[in-house]
Amino acid sequence: MSTLVEIKQTPDLSATMLGLDKYNRSKFPGTFEVLQPGRTSDNRWVTGIDEDAVSIKSIVDPILREQRIDEIRELREELQRLTGQDLSATSRYWDTYYIRIVDKLALNFDNPNDRVKYHILLANHYAAPELEAKQDPDFINTKFYMHRAENEEGQKSVKSRERDKAVSDLYAMYDHRDRLILIGKYILASKVKETMSQDAIYNLLRDTLAGDKDGSVVRKFNEATSKTIEELQYKLIVDEAIARHVIRIRDGYYQRGNATYGKTIKDAIKFLSNPENANEFASVKEEVEEKRILG
Repeated sequence: MSTLVEIKQTPDLSATMLGLDKYNRSKFPGTFEVLQPGRTSDNRWVTGIDEDAVSIKSIVDPILREQRIDEIRELREELQRLTGQDLSATSRYWDTYYIRIVDKLALNFDNPNDRVKYHILLANHYAAPELEAKQDPDFINTKFYMHRAENEEGQKSVKSRERDKAVSDLYAMYDHRDRLILIGKYILASKVKETMSQDAIYNLLRDTLAGDKDGSVVRKFNEATSKTIEELQYKLIVDEAIARHVIRIRDGYYQRGNATYGKTIKDAIKFLSNPENANEFASVKEEVEEKRILG
C-alpha cells in the first residue's frame, strides 16, 4: 500500500496574531505558499538528502555518522535514478526548484518527486514531521505539519498513556516534598515556591496537567519525573542563571565571564554537572542566590 502524507496547515505565531489559530490555519483561504530550499554559507542547497551536510558530518559517534552517510547517499542515488535528475546539494537543478502549497498538499511516496518534496520540507523546517513536533523549537514557527491518517489512533493512544502516567506519578509523589517542589519548579517555574504547602503544589500541578490540551505539559512532566534530583537541580539552577543574566548568550554560545559552556542549554548543564567543573557550578549557584535575594 502506498505511503500517503498530507501536508496540513498549523498556526504559527503570526497566524495566532491574525486570529487564524481559531480555525487551525496558518494562511488565509485561497492564499498560497511558495517554498524553496535554503542555502548554506558554503553554497550547498538544504535538501535533506545530502550526505555531506553539516548536520550529518557533525554527528559525534563515528559509527552512527558513517551509517547515516551511507543511508542518505543510497537514498539520494535512488531518487536520482527514479527522477532522472542530479539531486546533489550543489546541483543547478535546485536553482529553480520550489514547492507550492495552497491549502494543503498530498504526497504519495510511490512518486519519487513527492519523496523529494517530503525531504525538502523537513530539512528546511517548512513542515513539522507531525503535529506534536510543533513543540520542538526547530518547528515552532512552521506553517505546516505532516499528517498520516494511519497514525491517528496510535497518537491518541500515546497521548492517553502519557497523561495516565503523569497523573499516576504525581499521586505517588505527594509524600516526597523535596521532589514535588523540584518537579513543580521544573514545570511552573516561579509559580511554585518552597514556602507553599504540599497540597497547594499538588493541586497546582494537578490542575495544570488537567488543563493541558496539546500534551506539551504532560510530556514535560514525564520528562522531569525521569530525571534524578541532582539532574533537576542542575537544570533549575541553569535556567534561573540564564533568566537572571548570570549566564549570557554571546555569539551563539552560553557563557559566563571567560568560561564557555556550549551552544545549547543541554551543553551548559552537561558542562556544569561535570565533576571537573564543580567550582564553576558552585560559583554560578552562589551568584544566582545573591541575585535572588536582591530581587
